[in-house]
Amino acid sequence: VFTPSSPSAPRTGPGSKANGRKARGRKARGRKAQGRKATSMTARQGYDPGRCAMRVGVIGLGAMGMGAAKSCLRSGLETAGCDLREAARADFVAAGGVACANPAALPDGLAAVVILVVNAAQTEAALFGPEGVAQRLAPGAVVISSATMSPADARHFAARAEEQGFLYLDAPVSGCLLYTSDAADE
Repeated sequence: VFTPSSPSAPRTGPGSKANGRKARGRKARGRKAQGRKATSMTARQGYDPGRCAMRVGVIGLGAMGMGAAKSCLRSGLETAGCDLREAARADFVAAGGVACANPAALPDGLAAVVILVVNAAQTEAALFGPEGVAQRLAPGAVVISSATMSPADARHFAARAEEQGFLYLDAPVSGCLLYTSDAADE
């Protein structure tokens, strides 16, 4: 598995010498420091939700998952949320999303899925279990796992996802409900 911290990984970021520029401070290379307004990647790439909506799923509509799911909706993504709790599903539907009680009920052809559950066992069930989302993913889909798990579990899931043609990202989150809720409501 290639990781950016591996010794063979090229260092080609904005401040690296590998891309022909001398390393500079964070402010010097930021968009605002250059007199331009910072924009989202989708805006820079000309993403038009009316032209083609990416279909994504979010599994786990708890404190962090609900914020992520609502952010996807605000970005114009066709978003389906999955949670065992009826109240969470109702809240997400009220925000404009589509909700279901188990990952197998998510729509077919998802380009990406964010899994915001507690641990490796729940991640495995949500992704690869008999009612898992893997069967719903489009070829080449991105799987973003944001659960607490060991590096060995993350590597195991990455290998299984790669066997099925998916890109697996281990992306644990931390934060505060206050900040997540504020972001979700803006």
